[in-house]
Amino acid sequence: MLPTDAGFDGEVNIMNFHPGASLAYVETHFMEHGLLMLDGGGVYRLDDQWYPVGKGDAIWMGPHVPQWFGALGRVPSRYLIYKNYSRSPLDAR
Repeated sequence: MLPTDAGFDGEVNIMNFHPGASLAYVETHFMEHGLLMLDGGGVYRLDDQWYPVGKGDAIWMGPHVPQWFGALGRVPSRYLIYKNYSRSPLDAR
């Protein structure tokens, strides 16, 4: 029901992790995207660098950058992640 204009092309998800849980594998996406840590904390891998993250931290991820998250601490962690959904990198030409 939203317009097909690229300005409305987006996907927003909230990812939840129990303490000690992680993404099942290292991901790579063709689109840039970002996240906002809502609760808890952990470690976020971008390419070959590891970053401690906690509530209030924001991360921008470039296209084709390997990424992974692992929740650390005694409380659940969750983050909001946003990315475009149906745009192809070939559309930018």
